[in-house]
Amino acid sequence: MAGDREQAFPHEPFALKIAAPLCASAVEIFQVNVGNRCNLACRHCHVDAGPGCTEVMSRAILERCLEILGASTIPTIDITGGSPEMHPDIRWFLRECAALGRRLLVRSFNAAALANIMCRTTVSVGWDGTLYDCDFNQMLRIPINHGAPDNVMAFDLDALNKRQIVVGNHCYGCTAGAGSSCQGEVV
Repeated sequence: MAGDREQAFPHEPFALKIAAPLCASAVEIFQVNVGNRCNLACRHCHVDAGPGCTEVMSRAILERCLEILGASTIPTIDITGGSPEMHPDIRWFLRECAALGRRLLVRSFNAAALANIMCRTTVSVGWDGTLYDCDFNQMLRIPINHGAPDNVMAFDLDALNKRQIVVGNHCYGCTAGAGSSCQGEVV
């Protein structure tokens, strides 16, 4: 799949753009992808999660993750997947993670996150001046709509402050946890 994406974007390979190998600076987030089972089947999903997926992390692997966390000082535990709440052992695993006293993030759809998602406070300007509600809409070429100006040449702050956001199924990604780019919801 990575090869297909590289062919779709015929740019110089990223590895050639950096002067030296990119190395980790520290492990501050221990992300646990508990599986690909999800109640949604979003085309944009980078883990290809969906209702028909059967990949679910075993109890033994969950236990090993807890052992690693218990023996380390990694400050943040990030639980993700398709829909973590669909994992049969998720309640137990979350209790065990919470008992470690670390920052615990769980990425799942959260309607309350709508108040904090980036498109509520962002206008993204494309290379050609087209206005978008967010960079995700920009990459999908979904400009601002619903009567608000859709180009920087017609920029109207008052109209943009009151605009209706253009949404799609890709917006599920920003309603995981507490909103886009937030590292999930603090539990």
